[in-house]
Amino acid sequence: MELHDKRRARLSPEAGIASAEKAVSLKGDSGEYHVLLGTLCGQMISSAGLAGLKYGKCALAEVNRAIELDPKSSKAHVAHGVGNYYLPAALGAASTWSAKDFRKASSWMRRTPKHGCGWVSRCAS
Repeated sequence: MELHDKRRARLSPEAGIASAEKAVSLKGDSGEYHVLLGTLCGQMISSAGLAGLKYGKCALAEVNRAIELDPKSSKAHVAHGVGNYYLPAALGAASTWSAKDFRKASSWMRRTPKHGCGWVSRCAS
């Protein structure tokens, strides 16, 4: 969708950003809310033109804050890895960074029942 209809690609995350910002303002100690806001900001980057820089800063800051609040959050590390994967090399990204984030998330998902099975893959049993 983001390659073919930038307006529609912008509307979906744009609609959720205000709600996510409100959630963060009401419960700033929730890593989940920071991951949500960071993910929505990240979705805005490709359809926002020059404003993509603003959303890129938002995405990075919110996901980093989520990791600060809950360093073993699989969702936060997956979001961080996705951000690193899409970050241009000229801005300092390296694919090894995203792989590191994905490995961290994967190891915690296997050990932490609260995350369930299905975030990255389905349970076999």
